[in-house]
Amino acid sequence: MMTATAHGRLDAVTGGAPVFPLALLFGLNAVDEIDRLAFATLSPEIRDAFGLSDTEIGAIGSIVSVFVLLAALPLGYLSDRVNRVRLVAGAALLWGTMSALTGLVTTVALLFAVRMLAGLGRVSNEVVHSSLLTDYYPPRVHPRVFQLHRLANPLSQVSGIAAGALATVYGWQWAFVLLSIPTFLLLTLTVRLREPGRSRSTAARAGAGDGVPFAVATRRLFRVRTLRRLWLAALLSGMGLVALPQMLSLFLGHVFEFGATQRGAALTVAGAGQVVGLFLGGSWATRASSRDDWHGVATIAGRSALVFAGALLVLGWTPVPAAAFAVMFVMGAGGGSFLPAYLSLVGRVAPGEIRSQAYAWSVFCIGLSTVVSIGLYALGEAAGFRIAMTVFGLIILAGATAVFTARRFAQADAGTGNEGPEAGTGVTGSGAGV
Repeated sequence: MMTATAHGRLDAVTGGAPVFPLALLFGLNAVDEIDRLAFATLSPEIRDAFGLSDTEIGAIGSIVSVFVLLAALPLGYLSDRVNRVRLVAGAALLWGTMSALTGLVTTVALLFAVRMLAGLGRVSNEVVHSSLLTDYYPPRVHPRVFQLHRLANPLSQVSGIAAGALATVYGWQWAFVLLSIPTFLLLTLTVRLREPGRSRSTAARAGAGDGVPFAVATRRLFRVRTLRRLWLAALLSGMGLVALPQMLSLFLGHVFEFGATQRGAALTVAGAGQVVGLFLGGSWATRASSRDDWHGVATIAGRSALVFAGALLVLGWTPVPAAAFAVMFVMGAGGGSFLPAYLSLVGRVAPGEIRSQAYAWSVFCIGLSTVVSIGLYALGEAAGFRIAMTVFGLIILAGATAVFTARRFAQADAGTGNEGPEAGTGVTGSGAGV
């Protein structure tokens, strides 16, 4: 009975379409987060092992992120032209291998190299996963689908506690090796996944063939006003967002003198808030999208982003650990409620045949500004991490404001992105994949 009930609930999420693609992509998204959170949680231990300063360990994360995120755009272009399932499998193999090697390398140069390659594998989740899910399932259930897919991110934050505990018992090197195992187990299931085919916009059906040239795709995407506002937000907030997990770990270590296990617990509390936010945001966005109210969906994304930024500003001056935990919960809730609305909005306003590139442009814009975060680590060392966290919050607040303004154009742009309310059901091509 439990299994039948659970399956029925998943059917409601997917609108009756096969559940397996969503379940597998959820799993891969979760294990991707394990590697990222382990590096963030154990940054102080890695810093000490390699004799680095706070700025230097932060610089490794930031410089790697710049190169990785800039690679999102060519990955999006490739994803719009080749079999996306094979890209997903290759990416999982890459990040799983590099995650394990993070615990085995012995020089800073090799550490930089393996983190770079691990990041290249993980960035596929932001581009290829979103594109696949948009084509596997109909638009009316996209908020619920993205809500469930992104639940993997906060749920996997319990790995912060696991990483801290494993590092305490076995050392931080073995923590990375052991935490890479689930990726390889899920990788064996990707052979059952099938490319769903791509939905097409009206313009594409009228004569544009497969493989839209990059310059043409770029011009078409930049004509969508909603996307331009979202990309501006990514450019403004990117300098803070990518560096945030490491900054939080260093902030908690310096300000409250937290050890590895306590830092992992704090990130887990933020993850719990994100779970709550995902359910709230998914519910709000689903109600709006079911009415074809894309102005409402964009409003939800904007308000959620403002809550996230406001919580960061408060965190910078929170006086005691208990209050910091509460603020991190609110911060997680704001970030969680943003994702279902944002991902659904991009999927709706972007033409289906170049949708991967629409997701990739946001990641690319974040990458352009990430290098600035190196200066924020230096600011933390020079002026204190409370000041650095405040600057983080102000930067992300600017991006959140840009997200909120996208609602002015969302309804009109949603009418031109896809053909009909059921575009993107994934019924073309080789099927949904079971």
